[in-house]
Amino acid sequence: MVVTDYEGLGTPGVHTYTVGPSASRAMLAAARAASRLPETGLSANTPVGIMGYSQGGQAGSRAAELQGSYARSCRSRARRRAASRPTC
Repeated sequence: MVVTDYEGLGTPGVHTYTVGPSASRAMLAAARAASRLPETGLSANTPVGIMGYSQGGQAGSRAAELQGSYARSCRSRARRRAASRPTC
């Protein structure tokens, strides 16, 4: 399991809450990073499941859309979202 806190959380300035491209890239980057850490036992061929609730729901939806162009190496096989809202 990989959990991201999204870009800008806890830093000065406006947070990227509900900014779909930012949130989805963060989610996909976390999945790619996990597959590259030897300690995880994962590989580039390991299927990835994307799940999110609230902000994570919208991030997961957008990640599923963006995965083919941004993170082709992620083998997304399952997606689940809950309480997502439209994003910009």
